[in-house]
Amino acid sequence: MSVGLAALALHLLGPALASDVPVGDWTTDGLTPEEQARVEEGVQAAVAGLTAVARPIAREALRRASRPCDRVRIQRQGEALSVQCDDLAPAMAVPGREGATWTGQDGRTHALTYETRPGEIVQRLVASRGTKTTRFVADGPALRAEVTIESRLLSGPISYTVIYRRPRITLHACDCVHAPPPVCEDR
Repeated sequence: MSVGLAALALHLLGPALASDVPVGDWTTDGLTPEEQARVEEGVQAAVAGLTAVARPIAREALRRASRPCDRVRIQRQGEALSVQCDDLAPAMAVPGREGATWTGQDGRTHALTYETRPGEIVQRLVASRGTKTTRFVADGPALRAEVTIESRLLSGPISYTVIYRRPRITLHACDCVHAPPPVCEDR
C-alpha cells in the first residue's frame, strides 16, 4: 500500500483503529503471591490513617476495587473500544473522546476514557472517590495489565500488575490458543 493510501486509511478509520491494540479474550491465574502481598500492604497503608469506624469499610472497598479480573475481553466496535472484566458490563468508549460513562456492579457511575498507542490501551475510570487506571500492554503472547488506584482519601496509590494469556481450548484433540483463527501448537 502506498504512503498516501495508508494515510487516507488512517484518516478514515480514526484513532481507535489506527493503533495496533491488543484485542481478544485473555485469562489469568491471578496475582502472584508477591503481587497479592504488595496489594494488601498498599490497602493496609491506605486505610491506616482512617478512623476505626471507616477503616474496615474502606479496606473492603479497596480490596474489591483492586481484585483483578479472571477474564478480560477487549474488542473493537466501530470507532469504539470495549473492555469487559469477567461478567461485568463492557466498558465502551471511543479513544480520545470524553463523555462516556460506565456503571459498576455497585451502581456507581464512572467517567470512562481510553487512550491508545501501538500495542497498548490505557483505560481510565474516574468516580467521586477516586481513579482506577489500567494500562493494557501487548507483551509477546501475553497481555500485561498495569493497574493503579488513586484517591484523595488514600495515603498513596495502590499499584499492581497482572499477566493475561489467551485461553487454551481443545479442538479435535489439538491443544490450541484461542486467537482468531485458532493456531495449533506442536506438543
